[in-house]
Amino acid sequence: MNRTIAVVAVCLMTLCAGGSRAGESEPIQAGSSIPADLNLSVVDLQGGMLDLRKMLAPQRADARASLLVFWATWCAPCIHEIPVLRSLQDFHRDRGLRIVGVGVREGGESPERIAEAAKRHKLNYDIVFDREGQVQEAFGLIGIPWSVLIDGEGIVQWAGPALPRDIDGRIRSALKPQEERGSR
Repeated sequence: MNRTIAVVAVCLMTLCAGGSRAGESEPIQAGSSIPADLNLSVVDLQGGMLDLRKMLAPQRADARASLLVFWATWCAPCIHEIPVLRSLQDFHRDRGLRIVGVGVREGGESPERIAEAAKRHKLNYDIVFDREGQVQEAFGLIGIPWSVLIDGEGIVQWAGPALPRDIDGRIRSALKPQEERGSR
């Protein structure tokens, strides 16, 4: 148990160390949308550049809601969440959920290490690498694992450390059209 607590503490401290720098914009939080001018460049596992915004676009036929999951190969709590994420992807894929695992750049991570871990853990969802740290900065990460649930209108419904116990209900709500979810 003490080893697990130590690993969680290291995961949190690693990402907290940078802190906020002058000139940075406020992190994207629940209830807000992703600014159109924000650079969200990531690297696919073959080393090609992608715009994460296009992967999350609400108008995509295959994605009515997206769950971003920030993780690292060395983070035990991140690895512990993988079976839950695989189950969520299997269950909600046909309903319109798109899970995107975002590998963080800390701790010597690389697209190659992330790709090897994705294969070893049989990940069934998209994986990208945040080489420049822009995406984790945009969402105000203070530790990993960190998840962000975005609905079909591009509004962040929830963001926080680890997966909450009610993540399935939150996903079901995010998959519904805005008028069915009611007021925010």
